[in-house]
Amino acid sequence: MASTVDVIVARQKDGTFKATQNGRGVATGDTQNEAGWKAHIKKPDAAIIAQRVKHTAEGVPDEFRRMYPQKPQKR
Repeated sequence: MASTVDVIVARQKDGTFKATQNGRGVATGDTQNEAGWKAHIKKPDAAIIAQRVKHTAEGVPDEFRRMYPQKPQKR
């Protein structure tokens, strides 16, 4: 699960996406990437985490994935 400093991007009931941090709205967008990018501009030090749209065999959303910043590549 994401920590309290992360920004979570999730789909709203109306089909748009909203980025929230600690329950407060940070940014919105028509696409997940748009909301995530706007949140990254406003909160550059926060990790932007997207709620996955993919569903598991049990029919529930599958965890989260990092959007911005990307994890550093291992050398």
